[in-house]
Amino acid sequence: MNFSKKVNYTLLAFLVLLNIIIRYPTTSHKMGVDSFFIHGLANSISANGYAKWAVNPLSLFGLYPYSYPTAVPYLLSGVSQCMGLNMEWTIFLVAIFIGIFGMFSAYLMAMEVKNDSLFAFLVAFVFSTSPIFLHLTIWTTSARPLLIALLPLLIWSLLKYYHKKDKKYMFFSIVFLIILATVHRTAWLIIPIFLAYFTAMSIQRIKGKLQISKKMLTSLLATLLLITLIFCIIILTSNILPLILLPFVAYFLNSFLQKIDKKIRTPVIISAVLALLFVCAFIVQFLQIEFYKGIWYNYQTGYFFKGTDLHILLLNMICNYGGHTGILIVFGVVGIVILLFKPEKKFNDWFILLSMLFLTPLVALGVYLSLFLLPFFSILISIGLRKVITISWVKKYAFPAIIGCLLISLSFSGFMINHWRSSEIGSTNETWLMKDETYSASLFLKEYGYGAFISDDGIIGFRISASSSGVPLFSGSYAWPFAYGFTEEADIIGFLPIIPTSFDYIYEINDTVGRDLYRLLGVDCDNTTAKEILSKYTICYYVENNHVHSQDIFFKSVREKRYKIYDDGVESIWYLGCGIT
Repeated sequence: MNFSKKVNYTLLAFLVLLNIIIRYPTTSHKMGVDSFFIHGLANSISANGYAKWAVNPLSLFGLYPYSYPTAVPYLLSGVSQCMGLNMEWTIFLVAIFIGIFGMFSAYLMAMEVKNDSLFAFLVAFVFSTSPIFLHLTIWTTSARPLLIALLPLLIWSLLKYYHKKDKKYMFFSIVFLIILATVHRTAWLIIPIFLAYFTAMSIQRIKGKLQISKKMLTSLLATLLLITLIFCIIILTSNILPLILLPFVAYFLNSFLQKIDKKIRTPVIISAVLALLFVCAFIVQFLQIEFYKGIWYNYQTGYFFKGTDLHILLLNMICNYGGHTGILIVFGVVGIVILLFKPEKKFNDWFILLSMLFLTPLVALGVYLSLFLLPFFSILISIGLRKVITISWVKKYAFPAIIGCLLISLSFSGFMINHWRSSEIGSTNETWLMKDETYSASLFLKEYGYGAFISDDGIIGFRISASSSGVPLFSGSYAWPFAYGFTEEADIIGFLPIIPTSFDYIYEINDTVGRDLYRLLGVDCDNTTAKEILSKYTICYYVENNHVHSQDIFFKSVREKRYKIYDDGVESIWYLGCGIT
């Protein structure tokens, strides 16, 4: 359904206004966890004029020791300096901008997938108001929202290149790919999307040239059914003994498929093969493969279910993806079924299906994969919703049905955001919201503090360090030691034998800063080793989370032997006697 230009512009204006309103904060300060870490890196760039951790080309992508992807810290620092705003208000404006930018990029992508105004509006709405994207773009900063906002543009440029054969769009794709790599380490998850793209191109080229018999497709279907059955037996029983029954199962399958072979059309067989490939790609994550070791750990505990049983893991996964994407994901199931069983699949259909298929073996990665799947989920949800409102008994109520669905979607997003904001992080008594007391403590250190400080709570430590704009937390993580001068070089031992899925590190290093922190926490504050380390890094204060009461030897001795100079009920600041040797 295409609208007039006037209606299109009105709908886009509505989306822009909506995205601004729903991102208007209701808190007194910026929010988040890793947002304060990035805030601190941006402070370092503004203070020094460059990223001190960018000592190697790989540092730009966060792949070198003591480094972090540079795109977001540079963006924040640049906007702050150009507009003359403090970093907290810079983050507020950049978050809203990324939200609106993501909405427009989703709209562009949708119009390239299907030249349909209503479809594009639905995709842009679902994408920009999804719980996870909203959560990450309401007065907070992270590498993830920019990653989400840029992904539809990458997909748009790839589709545009296929349809127009204009090399400038391939150039755009390469540029977006490089930018994404400097935004977040998990940009490697784009690889399955590129594989899907080239596979879809190959399918379109050989379609009509390569004739595959119906018998061959039926044999492939039977083979996949057997493979799926083998996987299920191994996973559910952890016993290979039932596999002795496979020859009988294979004989039965062969006889059954031969009988129905003439009744089933070829497109249906192809769709069934694709569906089985999705099943195989999913259950492979349960096999005892080194790559998948511990990948299901995060799904053992959820909001509704806890346990290690298979059904618990699956239920928690469904809740996770539903919570990130939105309640309208139920229409996404309709959308993928429509694409799977579409008789004549075009390039766009193949690209979407294959992208989902190639990403399916990684769905247990959770939050990060949900970010990469969000553009495709938005497309599938819109396809499913469009299909549902064309049903005869729904069609006459199409407009109120769409409005109702969008309102329910917004309400669910609001519920999820409130849930995430109020959830306690670990046992720290801290949430997504920074307490006013913590901000006051940061102002105290900004006004009266010098040197560095150490904390028994990393969340409070980064929040105070970033908000104080000058008193760094020791020792930090990733690029922090370089950014704040705790180290001048990375002592590389060699490459890691197995590269982690998060790509946090690809090198094994002699972590002097981390080792010094470990040594410090294990000794009394009056110990010679403690005094040497405190002097080496100019650590003058200990910030205590009053709820934690760390039992590390160093922290306990500080509370017994040093002076408390600040206490607001949430955190206390202890003076360590900076310079004492």
